[in-house]
Amino acid sequence: MDRDQVRYFAREARQAVSEGFRPLLVPSDGKKAFQVITQTLQLEGLDPSEYLRVGREAITELAGRDVYDEIIRGVREESGQVDIFELAEQKVEELLSALHKEGIPTIDDLLRAVT
Repeated sequence: MDRDQVRYFAREARQAVSEGFRPLLVPSDGKKAFQVITQTLQLEGLDPSEYLRVGREAITELAGRDVYDEIIRGVREESGQVDIFELAEQKVEELLSALHKEGIPTIDDLLRAVT
């Protein structure tokens, strides 16, 4: 999510609040919002603690209770007992291996190379 997207959210959020709604910005992944999100919300005059939810906190806020474990259990049951956390860990290992083969020893080195 970039600064322009957050600014767009801020404009729309102010309009929604004026109409009696409670808008939330909910990035779709991660446990913590990128700094650009929190900083831009603050620059736009919106308190991130009121307008931003990430990860499990977002699910709990939207469902009105903590349903995270139920969702994970449901995914396992519907997928034939596939452990999505194990799959994610395997994918990370594959990606790290591919980076090493390309001569990039760490994620930090990759980020430095592309920025």
